[in-house]
Amino acid sequence: MLYVFELAWGVPHEPEKFVQEAVTAGHPSQYESFLPKILHQALEAHKALSDAELVKLRLKWVKKWTERSQTLELRASERDLKASLPQHAKTILKDKKIALWKEMLEDLQYEDMGVVDELVEGTKLLGEVPLTNVFPQHFKPAEFSVEDAKQESQTLREVVLKKTRSSGDRDLDAEVFEKTIEEVSKGWLAGPMELSSLPEPSLIGRRFGLKQGPKTRLIDDLTVGGQNGTVQSNESPKPQGPDVIAAILIGLMKVLPGESVEGRAYDLKSAYKQLAICESDLWAAFVSCFNPKTKSPSIFQLKAVPFGATRAVYWFLRVVRSIWYIGVVGLKLPWSCFFDDFVVFSKQGMVKSTDAAVTALFRLIGWKFAEEGEKCQQFSSEVSALGIKVCLKDFSRGKVYFDNTEKRKQDLSDLIQETLKSKNVTQKEGQVLRGKLQFADSQVYGRLSKLCLAEVSKLCASGGKALDGQAEMALKRFLGFLSSGKPRVLSCHTDRPFFLFTDACFEPTSPFWACGLGGVLVNDQGILLEFFSCSLSDEEMKKLGSESKKSIIFEAELLALIVAMYRWSSVLKSASCVCYIDNNAVRDVAISGRARNAAGIHLLERLLQVEMRLGVNAWFCRVASESNIADYPSRNDLRLFNAVRQVEVKPLIRQILKGFG
Repeated sequence: MLYVFELAWGVPHEPEKFVQEAVTAGHPSQYESFLPKILHQALEAHKALSDAELVKLRLKWVKKWTERSQTLELRASERDLKASLPQHAKTILKDKKIALWKEMLEDLQYEDMGVVDELVEGTKLLGEVPLTNVFPQHFKPAEFSVEDAKQESQTLREVVLKKTRSSGDRDLDAEVFEKTIEEVSKGWLAGPMELSSLPEPSLIGRRFGLKQGPKTRLIDDLTVGGQNGTVQSNESPKPQGPDVIAAILIGLMKVLPGESVEGRAYDLKSAYKQLAICESDLWAAFVSCFNPKTKSPSIFQLKAVPFGATRAVYWFLRVVRSIWYIGVVGLKLPWSCFFDDFVVFSKQGMVKSTDAAVTALFRLIGWKFAEEGEKCQQFSSEVSALGIKVCLKDFSRGKVYFDNTEKRKQDLSDLIQETLKSKNVTQKEGQVLRGKLQFADSQVYGRLSKLCLAEVSKLCASGGKALDGQAEMALKRFLGFLSSGKPRVLSCHTDRPFFLFTDACFEPTSPFWACGLGGVLVNDQGILLEFFSCSLSDEEMKKLGSESKKSIIFEAELLALIVAMYRWSSVLKSASCVCYIDNNAVRDVAISGRARNAAGIHLLERLLQVEMRLGVNAWFCRVASESNIADYPSRNDLRLFNAVRQVEVKPLIRQILKGFG
């Protein structure tokens, strides 16, 4: 066996040079990085154009395509295209203006014109996902081939039919079956049918109901039926979640300073059901649903795209991305697309224009969206979508707030309390709980809640079991964070990070400077704003463990970081910050939120608490000691800081160490 070793050699930057390189690198998770280029260009149009010019641009675009849709030529193209479709697709796609949609995409030079061909052909359920080059590359292999699924189809069907049984809730069983029959009347399903009438080979998925608050969502599990196992992909489509919404709002605050902005979410109705399954994959598009009347499985054939098929997710995201693209490029809409939710923002005085533009686009290409009922929102200073609440009341003052919706908080609270009451969690239940906690946690600042989340993850990794003391305490803590955690605050300065450099020295034989702390605050222009330099007293060193340990350099380095966060809390509040540390152990503890010894645990709690209180988006990095500009003040060497303001931190150190020992 051949072993290859690679060594990298380099000369560390001088501290001043490293500071400039750090500023150039910036913050790794700046919101601007989540903003697609074309969306950035649309935001710039809001800065360059007056309200009247933007209204005129949108009216001209809508007029152009409305007139084009009414031409005899395009009507004939649409008629011929629909005539070529299979009968089930004609029913499902009858309202779609496919020819018009195609021309819009061509006119706007969309890079993925294959999306039109796949819509006409229909959504495949099996096999390799086509490469689109519009999503990030990520290879995910199939578990087995389509041919393997065909050969094992009889065994797979038997497994599914055995698993098709009552949920234990009579009302839920009745509702699921009733909704299934309704889908048959809409042309989304065919059946019920006898097992003997199915073609050979054929694959069957399992249909069941999932309670989501007062509503029930129908899930077609095509994993148990074998369909999803045949799917192979080379890309990972990413829906535009809260980070993209945040990036849009930060961008709008920059181009529309002092303006009032409102937002609205547009929800596509039965979104997946607006697309048809490819005729060649209908043999694998059967589902088994428990029939509460016969107390046995009933079999149906899917015609519209199911919620539960892996390839359906890839395909749906591909389609809605094309619609999003038209809105951004053609109508200059500052909007995002997360599956079937389109979230758009508008100046208060432009709300009618924005609403008219979105409505016109959906109607022109034949996509149904909620125009009444609870999912039909109006433009407002508070937008709810994806389980989050975006508050725009202070937009004109340069601030927006992200929080979990009250419904999400209540649902999660109920789920956690049920888990605590049962004292036992299966692996599947644990995975569901973890997923919901993760999404809710992302809207709450700080990482104290993430430590709780880690305990739930450990529970899942163990395969599910009775709650131990740590997991129970973690869930109880999360309940508290869910209700008291501060919303995420964003401003137009959020993407202008600060840089903290901290260091400590420990030389116990030195009579005047046995343990020194140093910290330097740098802005996004590379300017050294302030620094601190101090030595710990014997009493303070004792609190860090100097009497029982040979070295307290780890504790001192961690303390220096905490002191820096406390001292510069006024500028770090709701900001991004990159913390450069030359001690690997401190960096690792700051990232993981875990420490071993008593002093480390106590200090770490202080770090997490101040991080949560400030709402700071912190990133922790390693800097070589030779390049760390904070190394100088930690050793009382102030030669580089003649023109930099020194700040006092001794009272803060006493405050932080209060209760130690």
